[in-house]
Amino acid sequence: MKINLIILSLALLLLGNTALGTISVMRDQPDSVYLFTYATQKNSGTNGLHFAWSTDQQHWMAIGPEHRFLFCDYGRWGVEKRMISPFLFKDLEGTWHCIWGLNEKDGAFAHAESKDLIYWKPQTYPIVAENSNCLEPEISHSTSSGEYRISWLGMVGDKVQAFSSNTRDFKTYSPTRDMPLSSRLNERVKVILNGNPETGTVRKVSRELVDGLIKAQQLGAYKSQRWSESSKTDSIRFSSLKPLNASIVVDQSKSKKISDLLIGVFFEDINYAADGGLYAELIQNRDFEYDLGDKEGKDKSWNSQKAWSIKGDKATLTIDTVSPIHINNPHYAIVEISSLGAALVNEGFDGIAVKAGEKYNFSAFVRNPDKSDKKLLVCLRGKNGEILGQSSIHVSSAQWEKVETELVVTQTAPDAYLEIIPQSIGRMELDMISL
Repeated sequence: MKINLIILSLALLLLGNTALGTISVMRDQPDSVYLFTYATQKNSGTNGLHFAWSTDQQHWMAIGPEHRFLFCDYGRWGVEKRMISPFLFKDLEGTWHCIWGLNEKDGAFAHAESKDLIYWKPQTYPIVAENSNCLEPEISHSTSSGEYRISWLGMVGDKVQAFSSNTRDFKTYSPTRDMPLSSRLNERVKVILNGNPETGTVRKVSRELVDGLIKAQQLGAYKSQRWSESSKTDSIRFSSLKPLNASIVVDQSKSKKISDLLIGVFFEDINYAADGGLYAELIQNRDFEYDLGDKEGKDKSWNSQKAWSIKGDKATLTIDTVSPIHINNPHYAIVEISSLGAALVNEGFDGIAVKAGEKYNFSAFVRNPDKSDKKLLVCLRGKNGEILGQSSIHVSSAQWEKVETELVVTQTAPDAYLEIIPQSIGRMELDMISL
């Protein structure tokens, strides 16, 4: 404890020319000062929310400088977690609200609120524009309606238009409406900080609020210093410590028994690790929901027919969405057979690994538009076409029906594939195929 106190004291002294120096300056300032809120475009705009303060709006002192008080958590890790043009607003109850743009393409903005600008509640990302983006959002309050109006700029074609939506609680929002560009607040200003122009909002705040921000930055700098410590400086940090000799006697009679039933599970999705899910699914793209967008269009084969194919002549495989099992699972397969012998084939995840003597549970949702009783042969084959296990199911319902059967494998194979073979001509619809 004494060592930690000494280190903290030294850290405070070292910071005397920066944050602590700022505090001493603040003590000589008026009860209220001006707070400038901004976000730089450094590192693709991922540095987060920054503050600077001034007594005259001419000479500004950055806190940190560029200490991050709020970090955007929208998007995946890396360059997507951006904060663009933050706007700071204080409501009638004294709560601070910060909203900002997320990127140049999504029709949503970010919102976070705080009592002290240091501790922030979880962020939300309301979607307010379906056919345009959401840039430079602003907040204003209507005393007559008691509502807050969020306005923003959006690109519609090659034109910039203004839009707005109202809210009372920053949780639910009214439908988006067009608004004149001239009705915008346009409160953002340019400020020169350390020789660089920055754009943001200026608010008059109490000196105590800025004191708290500076102290938070100071504590953050101290923690950062502690986190960056390494054994390289042990000889300096622990130079005053004396050697300690101790004798330890172990009393084995007081040992605690450890249960052999305590099992830990670690799971990490690497490569194909999670592709089959945690329930050991062997069928790839079992619900026909693979989409090009899953891989940002980089894999052109990553579509609803990925891992599926038709084997044989006079048969077709198409994907439809007209009457799915559920709206959240819209795609399903339609197999048209005009000549017996064709099969719907799934390759699994780089093949289907099976073991001799093991039982494999097959299930699928099937619909038979023809309403006549039809038989499907379910077969596991090896890479050379040999049958490793097979069973059959009957389908007669014109509505979605779950069918199940069991396959007993006779040979071990690392690269089997699944065949579903209709035993009569006609149309069959399938979804949620599982093994």
